Amino acid sequence: MKLKILFLIVLNFFLLQLSAQDAIEEYKPINNLTLYFDTFYMNFDFLTTEKPDIEINDNLYYYWFKADQIHFTKGEIGGKALHGNFTVYYNNRNLKEKGRFNIGLKEGKWKKWHENGALLEVGTWAKGRKEDSWFEYDPEGLIVIEANYNHGALDGNYKEYINGELVIEKKYKNGKEIIRKEKQHENDSIPDSKEKKK
Repeated sequence: MKLKILFLIVLNFFLLQLSAQDAIEEYKPINNLTLYFDTFYMNFDFLTTEKPDIEINDNLYYYWFKADQIHFTKGEIGGKALHGNFTVYYNNRNLKEKGRFNIGLKEGKWKKWHENGALLEVGTWAKGRKEDSWFEYDPEGLIVIEANYNHGALDGNYKEYINGELVIEKKYKNGKEIIRKEKQHENDSIPDSKEKKK
């Protein structure tokens, strides 16, 4: 009996992994290309056909490939959508940026690095929107920004640091800053609005 339960758990996990990968690999065939520029080069996957049969969201930025360049536009795909792995390298072969696309939208964990190899930024995308915790670092590895997102909008704590020291702390809900009202102490006097001026 225990063996059957273990087998079902393993099978369920395997099927979930396959379905998550199928979401990205559903659209095939995919091409892979490397482009070289003055200060960096990139390797990426993209769909072989233009205009995949999907509903485009007018509020999201889509990344696509055309005429030997990667483009991005809000609410439209004007070429072959990036789809799959995306990696950018500095000319010194250090990583610059790494993540995945799903039909032109950033998806999953993305990372960026400084040219010296130190982590610059790490965060998660979900259907083209920033999600959960995001962190930015300076070239020495000290934290610069710590923020939380929900559906692409700041949501929760937002903190800025200089030389690793906290200098700004704010709270957001659905992209709007929450302003805390100061409580007035009992000893503070409030001028009477009816008081006559002399």
